[in-house]
Amino acid sequence: MPKIGQLFKEEVDCYALYNLYARFNGFGIRRSNSRTLKRTRVKTMQEFCCVRQGKDRSAGENPTRIGCKAMIRINRPSEQHEWRVTAFETSHNHGVKRDVSHTINYRSHNHIDDFTKSFVAEMVDKGVPRTNIYGLVAGMHGGPTFAPFTRKALNQLVYAIRKDECFDDVQKTLDFFREMQLHSRNFFNAVQVDSSTRINNIFWAHASSRLSFEHFGDVVTFDTTYKTNRYNMPFGFFVGVNNHFQSVVFGCALLREETVESFKWLFSTFSQAMQGKELVSILTDNCHQMEVAINEVWPRTKHRVCKWHVLKKAKENFGNIYSRKRSTFKDEFHEAINLPNTPDEFERAWKEVRRKYDLEKSTYLDRMWDVREKWARLTLKIFLC
Repeated sequence: MPKIGQLFKEEVDCYALYNLYARFNGFGIRRSNSRTLKRTRVKTMQEFCCVRQGKDRSAGENPTRIGCKAMIRINRPSEQHEWRVTAFETSHNHGVKRDVSHTINYRSHNHIDDFTKSFVAEMVDKGVPRTNIYGLVAGMHGGPTFAPFTRKALNQLVYAIRKDECFDDVQKTLDFFREMQLHSRNFFNAVQVDSSTRINNIFWAHASSRLSFEHFGDVVTFDTTYKTNRYNMPFGFFVGVNNHFQSVVFGCALLREETVESFKWLFSTFSQAMQGKELVSILTDNCHQMEVAINEVWPRTKHRVCKWHVLKKAKENFGNIYSRKRSTFKDEFHEAINLPNTPDEFERAWKEVRRKYDLEKSTYLDRMWDVREKWARLTLKIFLC
């Protein structure tokens, strides 16, 4: 509790003490009157008051400012002297908050100190989720009830830190690309920017990847993870198989969004990195945007859909019967896809599974049947041979 005659080295020290006093006594504060010497422009007086001081004529029936007199005043004769408390009024003409958890909704109390900011920055850098960060920080203050800021304020801080780190990481990425090119002239990278010079898409391929593509780049699979990195950007990679049946990565990309234009830029850039060599065939998931881009960039390349994605989507669409215990749907569905040796056998098995499990009206199975030449085993066997 402040006292008349109390000394402070800096103005902010008095503000911090009065704000702490206000927090545990259920009201918010703000800066009020001040006085500055005209000749030296040195502030010699400052008042901090209750947020309900003054009159608010435009607030209608529920004004915020109702003439509360609670305040504290500090003075100093010159810049070389300390601040001294010369006035301190404790009475209010309104009710105050009874719970500290409600007091933090005042702007003066919804504040994150420098130590907490540095701690939050460390947590963000280590990839800790926002909810966990709030739990850790609130625990440092005795629980969410006693935290001196709201969850919203912490989320805004985390967003600001991640935004700053994003700009820093972009620069680090570009610096890394330059360093790689100094060590290897065959390292390839490309960056696409928008009209505001913000980075949209990034592609890179190592020298060893480009060399591997010359020998094993006839059949390529392209896949994207769905925003599993901290920047929520789809990560795409081109993969093939070498003569030892080992996976070989030909190139990688970070995309801002999965649109036709983004995929056209990516596939064109990949062709440029591989010195214009066209793909014989490419396997992707059943993405329409990819299909359009492939047809425009590689019109002579055979495009097929990876069967793994077909089965993955089937599990998502038929989860109730696909994963149910004692259900035979999964085994019969896989048998219908993998066992037939002729197109007629495949068609009969497909229709039988749909009839048996009452899936004649399934739009997903309709779509998969319409594009069966892109993923069915019989078609892929001919396609890959």
